Amino acid sequence: MKLVKRIVLWIVGVVGALVLAFVGLHAYYRLTPVELSEEAKALLEETAHMAQLTENGYRLHGLLAPEGMDPVIYGKCLVNANVEHAKSGDPFFKKYETDAERDAWIKTWSEGLKQRTDVCAGGKLPLDSLARPQQVRLAPGQPLSEWANMIIARGDPVLSARWESVLSSGVRGGIPDPTLAIIASLQTPLELERRQLGLFASEWSAANSAASRASAWRHISTRVAPLVAFADGTLIESMIATAGITRQLLVMQAATSGANELDQALSREMLATLKAVDRLPFAVSNAIGAEFQGSVAITDNMLGRQGFGTGYGPAFVEWMGRFAFDRGDTLNLFAMGYRDSQRAVQSRTRGNTNDSRAYVFAANMGCPSWGDYFWACLVLERNAAGRVIATIAIPAYADYGLRAWDVVNLAAATRLTIEARRRGLQGEALAQFIASAPEGMRDVYTQKAFLYDASSRKLKIELKMKSTVLGEKSYELTL
Repeated sequence: MKLVKRIVLWIVGVVGALVLAFVGLHAYYRLTPVELSEEAKALLEETAHMAQLTENGYRLHGLLAPEGMDPVIYGKCLVNANVEHAKSGDPFFKKYETDAERDAWIKTWSEGLKQRTDVCAGGKLPLDSLARPQQVRLAPGQPLSEWANMIIARGDPVLSARWESVLSSGVRGGIPDPTLAIIASLQTPLELERRQLGLFASEWSAANSAASRASAWRHISTRVAPLVAFADGTLIESMIATAGITRQLLVMQAATSGANELDQALSREMLATLKAVDRLPFAVSNAIGAEFQGSVAITDNMLGRQGFGTGYGPAFVEWMGRFAFDRGDTLNLFAMGYRDSQRAVQSRTRGNTNDSRAYVFAANMGCPSWGDYFWACLVLERNAAGRVIATIAIPAYADYGLRAWDVVNLAAATRLTIEARRRGLQGEALAQFIASAPEGMRDVYTQKAFLYDASSRKLKIELKMKSTVLGEKSYELTL
């Protein structure tokens, strides 16, 4: 009996010592926080303008304010109402066990959003979005007549003026914690831009002189650079801009490929307009870096999230992980991931996510060789919960950059089309020009001439990223 008692006491003593050691280790982590790295400090400074929404940012969120109401005031009301609701409502990390439970929450949230919108609108109706255009399949090589079908039945001058104000009023900033508020609806800006494409296609098709073509061209020439500038914002704004510019280039290419010869002055103006597209990947790179501000806000609000932790071990272990949460260490890992993605974008490569510094760091956390029990070591590491969040929260951001480079490639093919039409080239002369095309009219990835089939007069352009508009692996343009 004494032996059993001794064994029990020994076990209790060992367990107690382990618990004390575990608590002591995490207390040490709590008392010796990691300083922000120079990389993280630099990224914070670079993206400081994205830490809060500006007046122009609220204007974007309030684009559909009732007529007569200031969209800035309306946008600010919407954002603040949704932030406050999210803070007092369901936690961000809540898990829904069934689809029905999730769907019920979405229904409740949507109804609440409508109520908050009604309050901000002061009992008035928000402006309706534009009447939808005819359903047109947007694709490379479609006839210009189909683009003309995208003209929207009516244009709302109030919405147009507000959108132009957003484009011309500079920095918009970002929502401090993007998980706490809705993202501005950008469907209306897309429809406004689509209307310009339809007007261009319609007027170009009917043009019978250089002057009338130049007049039609104004529907696009004034849109390209502002959309590239718009891409230098949040990541979703950069993707909206990328989609809009893709459509602009496709309709430009369709219009110019169908012309036997282009006016010299108009051709030069078109080529000058296309230079703005070359800045698109760098605008997207900036948008990727700007995501860091959202990560800062999420990190600062992390301890208040229900369910925050590594997801491994009993409640006591999770509590100690939250106790020793290290803001600096977490942000340093976030910064690693964003910087690696930016470098991949600027080098025109996807980069290998598995080779990124943050991912390699994560892969070596815990005891990887222990298989499913790797967490036994993980919970002993500094800032385990923060490191898990920081290393799984950064997807393959470089993919967004490759979409932008694919658009730059489309711009190169469009530039080639314009120049070929300006010179009035046909047959063998056209094939020779394509084969020896100057810089800016070749594949941006390989710097080689685009593939060209003289019999069908089609250029073949390879894609790095699948696109809902351009295709999966490649697409063709008639020249």
